[in-house]
Amino acid sequence: MSGESKSEGVARKPDFSAAGVQPRSQSLMAATVTVLWIVADRAPIGCGAALATGPEGGRAQMGGDTWWATGPYQEDPAVAFRQAQERALRDQDLGAWEGKSLAELWQDEEWQEYVFTEGTGSVLDFFDFSADPARPDEVGMMRLLTDQQLRACFPDGRPGFAAWNDALLGNDLPFPPRACGRCIVLYRDGRPAEMGYWGRTAD
Repeated sequence: MSGESKSEGVARKPDFSAAGVQPRSQSLMAATVTVLWIVADRAPIGCGAALATGPEGGRAQMGGDTWWATGPYQEDPAVAFRQAQERALRDQDLGAWEGKSLAELWQDEEWQEYVFTEGTGSVLDFFDFSADPARPDEVGMMRLLTDQQLRACFPDGRPGFAAWNDALLGNDLPFPPRACGRCIVLYRDGRPAEMGYWGRTAD
């Protein structure tokens, strides 16, 4: 997207404390994501051919799977993001991790390794959220699109689901680096209706 700065294509060393990760687990997470810092700024920007689209989003196969989905709207996007994660916890089949809370998942070293080597292709792949336009990408962070980035693709600043979905399919709205995510507010009849999330897995 024309509104993105060069620094936003580089993932920085994450602050694992945002997920309440204990010190004994941080060393494993740091080792796992080191390679992601190296490849993040080399990840392709556009999306590939989508395998599926619709209200629940879609996925496209490429270096680091790209995905997109919607979630409930809240005035505070961080609260909306956590609600989307809670919904994903209920709806997804997590196998051995079934029934664990978000905090418990990120305390589990096997979960950390899974997310940073493969991932769920959903909002569950993130332990941090930022709406700070000056903050660059970090591994494991979902970031609200800046107003400049939003209007570079949607001049009125109020995209609906169809416009957002078409922008992702048409390569008009870039996907972030590996293990990073983006989100925006989606509108219906001129009013905020839901959140749109998209990202790229770590693999």
